[in-house]
Amino acid sequence: MAIQHYPGGNRSNYDMIRSFTPSGSMTTFWAIDKATGQLVRMLRWGNEIYLPVYDGMEIGLCVHNGSNVWRAYPTYIEAKNLWDDGPSQPEYCDTDHMWEVGPGRNQTMDKLMNPYTNEGRPLIVTESGFGNTVGESTFGTDAYRGQIRLYERLQFGGGYQQRRQENQGYSQDDTLESLDGQVYAMGDPVSKDVLRGGSGRAGIGAGQAVRQDYGDTGVQYQPNAQPVITLRVEYRRDLQPMLNVAWANTPWSWYEPIPSGNWWNEPWSWRQAPRTSPQIPVIQPHNPNRRRRY
Repeated sequence: MAIQHYPGGNRSNYDMIRSFTPSGSMTTFWAIDKATGQLVRMLRWGNEIYLPVYDGMEIGLCVHNGSNVWRAYPTYIEAKNLWDDGPSQPEYCDTDHMWEVGPGRNQTMDKLMNPYTNEGRPLIVTESGFGNTVGESTFGTDAYRGQIRLYERLQFGGGYQQRRQENQGYSQDDTLESLDGQVYAMGDPVSKDVLRGGSGRAGIGAGQAVRQDYGDTGVQYQPNAQPVITLRVEYRRDLQPMLNVAWANTPWSWYEPIPSGNWWNEPWSWRQAPRTSPQIPVIQPHNPNRRRRY
């Protein structure tokens, strides 16, 4: 097995992030493993953001709307609209083909949705190359495998979004980043020199349909759609050898418990703070009753 998509930019730059806020936005994004109920730390490598997965993992894509207006989130799983029969361009989605999130609210998007009945199919990681992934089943190709894209649109009268590039924004304790290099438009397949044919690469499938309630808010949205995040799904087993070398002396984990409150505003680092002057031995406090040996 091998990594299916290598980033542009500086490939020697690796970092773990647990949330992401796009430039000029009040939306915060994070991901969870529905089976374990834990937050999944994402890998920022070069100019891409990766979601590390395993076979059978049930994906939850989470957003927090930190603004005082409604926002809608057109979402694409391997280039397919999360909602059946939804447009392939985020600007053209109506409210039947986007999740809507009210001010100060959270939403977990974890299913391919049916706009005609209250049910959805969970997003489950599976190997591509066998015709079972979302992209293969929908478009007859694995060119879109492992791609997840979220966009946001503001309600009418709710301000204006400046244009931004994909994955341009903040993660906790980081400064503003404008990620350069090649950026793919929504639904464009990655190049053949990056994605080689064959099975064994991480893709996204859909489980058995289950009940999922939703309702119409009556809110109308501006057509201006700006990216929230673009994720590349990769198997942990393929990423881990590279990271074991890069972080040989640093303890790290793919997971952490989901924090409480507005945790994305708090300082955070996955790296443990270095010891103070580790070259100096630890001396115990003086004990006056201890005799010195001569």
